[in-house]
Amino acid sequence: MVSVAVNPLTPGKETNQMIFGYLDAGSGSLILQAILGGAAGILVAFKAWKARLIGKRAVAEGEAGTDEQTVTSES
Repeated sequence: MVSVAVNPLTPGKETNQMIFGYLDAGSGSLILQAILGGAAGILVAFKAWKARLIGKRAVAEGEAGTDEQTVTSES
């Protein structure tokens, strides 16, 4: 029996070589961990960016409130 497979590196040419791809449980687990780890990293980065943005707003509002308190306490 002769198997004919298309070589992805040379499209349009047929070869007599079969290309097998096998993913066992370890490979699947590694791929899943990489995807979940990337998603978790993006989530943590977004939360840190959001906290930094909110912190800058709070500092800006806090400084304005502190100035008003100093002016009223001096009067």
